[in-house]
Amino acid sequence: MQDLRALVLTHPLPLDPAWLAHEEAVGLRNPKPALSVTERQPLYAAECRARNAAMMATGARDHDLAQGVRVTRLTVASAVDGYAIPVLRYDALAGDEGEAAGDQEGGEVQSRQRQEDEGRTEATSPGDMGHGQTGSQIAQQGDDVVLVYIHGGGLQVGEADSEELTCRRLVKHFPFSLTASTQSSNNKNTRSCTRVRLYSIGYRLMPQVPAETCVADSDSAFAWVRSTHPSARVVLVGSSSGGELAALVSQSQPPGCVAGVLLRCPVTADAPDHVPARLRAWHTSAGAAFATALLGPFRRERPRDGLARMPLECPVDELRARRLPRTWVQVCTNDVLFSDGLCYAQALRDAGVEVRMDVVSGWPHTFWLKAPHLERALQADEEMLRGLRWVLEGDVGMA
Repeated sequence: MQDLRALVLTHPLPLDPAWLAHEEAVGLRNPKPALSVTERQPLYAAECRARNAAMMATGARDHDLAQGVRVTRLTVASAVDGYAIPVLRYDALAGDEGEAAGDQEGGEVQSRQRQEDEGRTEATSPGDMGHGQTGSQIAQQGDDVVLVYIHGGGLQVGEADSEELTCRRLVKHFPFSLTASTQSSNNKNTRSCTRVRLYSIGYRLMPQVPAETCVADSDSAFAWVRSTHPSARVVLVGSSSGGELAALVSQSQPPGCVAGVLLRCPVTADAPDHVPARLRAWHTSAGAAFATALLGPFRRERPRDGLARMPLECPVDELRARRLPRTWVQVCTNDVLFSDGLCYAQALRDAGVEVRMDVVSGWPHTFWLKAPHLERALQADEEMLRGLRWVLEGDVGMA
């Protein structure tokens, strides 16, 4: 078992030379135009789409992710006010179907424009064209594994397709054969997955709505997925503020509802003022020393963005009562949120939850989203896939 106390950092590590070279090449430290959040939102979404499309273009390293994956647009009604929450469904296609879809999707990924018809399901790849549907009209598929992905962006930017490379990688390179050890080392319980499906949630953003609505949209979408796939093992995945939402959703579910949780550089606290006393000595990264060109110290207009509590504040007794599943946490050492992930991992472990951490040394917050072409970014994604295997092997062991 990892000694999490040994991971507490008093200062950030030197940034990796490969990252420093990237910073210099793209001018990340150059002055940026002063924009409001609402001005940044469409620009951020467009930048993400362009970056993802470039990585999947013909001849690019990740062109394989443009093939054999079907993407379908649908909406899920908010349980609070009926708002149509945009959701993208990613399906890995197999055999001839996957090859045919890949031949058609290569150019389509680069030219796809966002579709605004939120009242019905729209296919975004030629292999999935058909009649429009609302979310409730989609048949239960009985998938072995369903992933619910919640994107990052400080609850202020990002859309359901902003982290599309990660979503596609999760379904395209999913570990289909999962093996768990029982008490005897010679006795293995093997469970194969016949299909994986991923739903990426386009929750509403601040400042147009309060943070409570971001949480409520995520809860509503998860509840719909859970009811649509009652026999599936459902795994929550979230990055940055999406990790905050994924953690909050997992904490609100009854025992056994979630099969695993993957958190990448998650936001878990409003530090330093609202870090639980027992973990304050562990939380060392919130200051300017850990700031990088990608992320500086948080300056919230309201404590906790107005939420009643953040994931790290959930009492240990409550976490224990929820019997949360295996949780994998990935953190970067040069990140003001490094301690958020570390402290949450320790809080879960205090509650008896199995936790595994992946520490990316010398790299900044969610760098794989801004520089996906770098080799270390691909390695971080591969660690995520191994983390997914690990959390699901724990669920196999309980089956």
